[in-house]
Amino acid sequence: MDLMLSFRLALSASALRGPSWSPRALFPPGTSGLWLDPSQRPALFQDAAGTIPAIAPGDPVGLVHDLGGRGNHASQATADARPTLARHPASGLRQLLPVSTSFAPWSGIAASGVAGAAIGAGGALTMSKLIENTEDRAHYLQYFLTTTVGKAYTLSVVAKAAERSVLQLLLPASAFGSNMAGFFDLTNGASIIRAGASGGAIPLGDGFYRCWVSAPASAEVSVDLQIRAHTTYADTLAGYQGDGVSGLYIDTPQIEVGAAPTPYQAATSVHHVTEAGHGDVWGLRFDGIDDWLATTGLIWGSDAMTVVYAARKLGDATKGVIAEYGLASSDGSWTVGLPGAPGGTWDRYGWAYSRGTSNVGAGIAATNTQYAGPLTMVGSYRARIGTDTLIPRLNGLDLPSATGYQGSSDYASRPLRIGISASGGAPFLGTLYGLLVVNQLLSVTDLARAEAWMAARCGVILP
Repeated sequence: MDLMLSFRLALSASALRGPSWSPRALFPPGTSGLWLDPSQRPALFQDAAGTIPAIAPGDPVGLVHDLGGRGNHASQATADARPTLARHPASGLRQLLPVSTSFAPWSGIAASGVAGAAIGAGGALTMSKLIENTEDRAHYLQYFLTTTVGKAYTLSVVAKAAERSVLQLLLPASAFGSNMAGFFDLTNGASIIRAGASGGAIPLGDGFYRCWVSAPASAEVSVDLQIRAHTTYADTLAGYQGDGVSGLYIDTPQIEVGAAPTPYQAATSVHHVTEAGHGDVWGLRFDGIDDWLATTGLIWGSDAMTVVYAARKLGDATKGVIAEYGLASSDGSWTVGLPGAPGGTWDRYGWAYSRGTSNVGAGIAATNTQYAGPLTMVGSYRARIGTDTLIPRLNGLDLPSATGYQGSSDYASRPLRIGISASGGAPFLGTLYGLLVVNQLLSVTDLARAEAWMAARCGVILP
């Protein structure tokens, strides 16, 4: 890529997008494709017939109107196979807990998490309370999370002393190499953080502290992150004799990727997450089982394509399709997917195929762990069969292109599947915030505009 081309791609999102730029500009007369934008909720319906609007987080989505003006609406007639409308903060989704407004997702080990415990003068404030049982052992709440090697994870919670005044946060050795722990004295905010971890107690006033501990994962396993009560302020994970009534107050837990806590995001469900001081973005959440949408037949009429998407993948255990235009073995087809299953042909974090009469693939090698899930991203693929072109980009950065022989022919005219392959496999697990499909090889300027527009739909900041 020459210097001028690189410069044009590096222009700021606002400069490229302009005050009035819209993806509709990519659909002049004679152009085919579609533009799906879940943030435009008047274009969403719960049923495939388009009679029941989808407006609230958790609503099923059975019809998404094509805003590109080509009438290529995406629908799903089967109720159980419809994706779900999701609302996330415009700052980007960081909260990994499915629910953070209570401790319902946590399980108690020799302890219970009781919601609505009254504290303060006259019980004016309520928090949850971690209450120990009568066993002589460790007393804690646990939440299981599957880690990714090399990613740092942070566990934080607001806490206040009750009958017990010592809080412990634990990231266990099975995922973090050794027991990474923080020990917090809630009477004064003092903390002990084990070597290899980072952490601290952030004073919030009136005896409240946001306590946190963070460490990088060294293994990919399902591990129980723990919130513990204790009687002794010391570097010890030994248990103690509980009395069945004592405990400490806890509230607003957060688990996130990163080496330090960020502002709290309130999750009432996986479909509804908000953050104070930030607007919202809207997406379609696919369950990784059987959720998908499809168009009727697109009239393609060219050997070129551009796909631009904004999505959040939840993991990397299995391959999942963002959009597929015909079986990968069918002439005149293409596929865009996230991610790939480790240990095999799909051992990559994002991938695409283009085929005239011969397949060519491009993707992100599994060694690029910065692209491991969970991750929100803006991706694009451009292809032209006649010039053996397949060019991938992710979050504003160029990735290795594929130049193998794609054969001949235009892309065929056929239905487009979204969230699953044309054969009904590889269901996507994650959230789709926007999708642009055009039967052209977009110019560098138009591609950058489309990527910037997508970034604004999912909270990603492009370089």
